[in-house]
Amino acid sequence: MKPCIILAPKTALGANEVFSLIKEGVLHPGFTQPKQFIKPDGSETNNMSGATLWLTNEAHPSDKPLALTKSYYDNPVAYPKYDNYDAIEVGRLCNIPFDYNGPMGVPITFLMHSHPEFEILGQLKGEFSTIGGNILGHQAKLNGKSLFTRIIIQRKTMNQHLLRTRKVSNDLLYTRESDLIAELVHHDLRGKWVYSPCSDHVTSIVPKYFTEHFHELGLSHYTATCIDNGNGAYRYDYDGKNVTITKLQGDGSFDSPECTAILQECDIVIENPPFSLLPQFIEWLNAS
Repeated sequence: MKPCIILAPKTALGANEVFSLIKEGVLHPGFTQPKQFIKPDGSETNNMSGATLWLTNEAHPSDKPLALTKSYYDNPVAYPKYDNYDAIEVGRLCNIPFDYNGPMGVPITFLMHSHPEFEILGQLKGEFSTIGGNILGHQAKLNGKSLFTRIIIQRKTMNQHLLRTRKVSNDLLYTRESDLIAELVHHDLRGKWVYSPCSDHVTSIVPKYFTEHFHELGLSHYTATCIDNGNGAYRYDYDGKNVTITKLQGDGSFDSPECTAILQECDIVIENPPFSLLPQFIEWLNAS
């Protein structure tokens, strides 16, 4: 395709010729959206906000990725399935769940963002559209009510540990500090490097406890890593003086190469792992 930068109405995203090229990664929205135009009489329009966009096959606007923070398994009733197609409804881009692996229907504005983790399957469009090719079905319906055009997407890959953990409700049990203290008084941790491979340093009580009581316990080092829950996977280290937070290259699963390397260096693992993954967790510990 000849290099191009062209201005178009946003509705053009759903046109078969345009949608096909976007789906194939050949064409994509540009960086900006004009809001005003000059009329033939010299006056300016003031009602075009959000109605137009640039389309290009030049440099991809990679600075516009979707930030996913919602969980399907925390609130499945918020994601009903369509009456006429096997996909869940996601009415706003900010509600795309980070832990759902099936087909999802999203607004057409999805195409305005970079989405390397998703595959575009097609679209549900128009009561009188000809089904086939990129058109998977007619307009999506919920409880008999027709919706606007929906793009059907599906995650290319899913972290299976995260998916299984989200599906098992009794996995989501968090340690109380009092219970952690009650057990640790029976163990001598002096001079040891403690590792918690399933603890988010932002939300978990475990890294907080070991950081605050580091000197009291006589630790030599403390490390925590967490799985990517949509905000990235991170490694947290504390040496008694300084905190270091490093973004992991992988998904942060306890059995990933990065976490396994930490396991081989540390002295002891102290953690409350997901209960449904306990057999795998024990196997991982035993292989170190």
